[in-house]
Amino acid sequence: MLEGLINLNAPISGILLDMRDNPGGVLTSAVSVASLFMDDTDVVQVQARQNKSRVLSTQGDAILKPLPLVVLQNRYSASAAEVLASSLQAQKRATIIGEVSYGKGSVQSVIPLNDEQAVKLTVANYMTAEGKQIDEIGVEPNVTLSGSENTWEQQALEIVKARALGSGIRFVRKKCYERIEFRSN
Repeated sequence: MLEGLINLNAPISGILLDMRDNPGGVLTSAVSVASLFMDDTDVVQVQARQNKSRVLSTQGDAILKPLPLVVLQNRYSASAAEVLASSLQAQKRATIIGEVSYGKGSVQSVIPLNDEQAVKLTVANYMTAEGKQIDEIGVEPNVTLSGSENTWEQQALEIVKARALGSGIRFVRKKCYERIEFRSN
């Protein structure tokens, strides 16, 4: 994400995070993205079958914190994408727009039985940082969009523009200088 902002080589005054059709991916990546926007914030609870829940929180500097953020989701946004959206929404860090997300808050392991068969077993559930269920419920958007999904990106960009910073922030690559030591004999 940061690489993309650097490569734009232009001032950024707001961000539209389009998570439509995103099946989720890796939970730690969702926490890493949340860490770009929020400091010291719980992102998700992982509730295992017989263990206490484990809480994953943001880490590091939230370097994108000053930028307004809009998240665009649809009914196919699922799992870790929902974790990210629910966390940003709960902290009032982003406006979620689109439609209710898929509602996949379960963690599953696939156990092979033989070369052709396997069993998929739910081993834990993702919960919002506040402990609310995501599974079979999804994330309710702040702004519901209807009609042709082809128009949603433009509608989302209008919301971002309305909240944009007056002057943007330019992201550049930090130059690393090699340390050279001189020794005299």
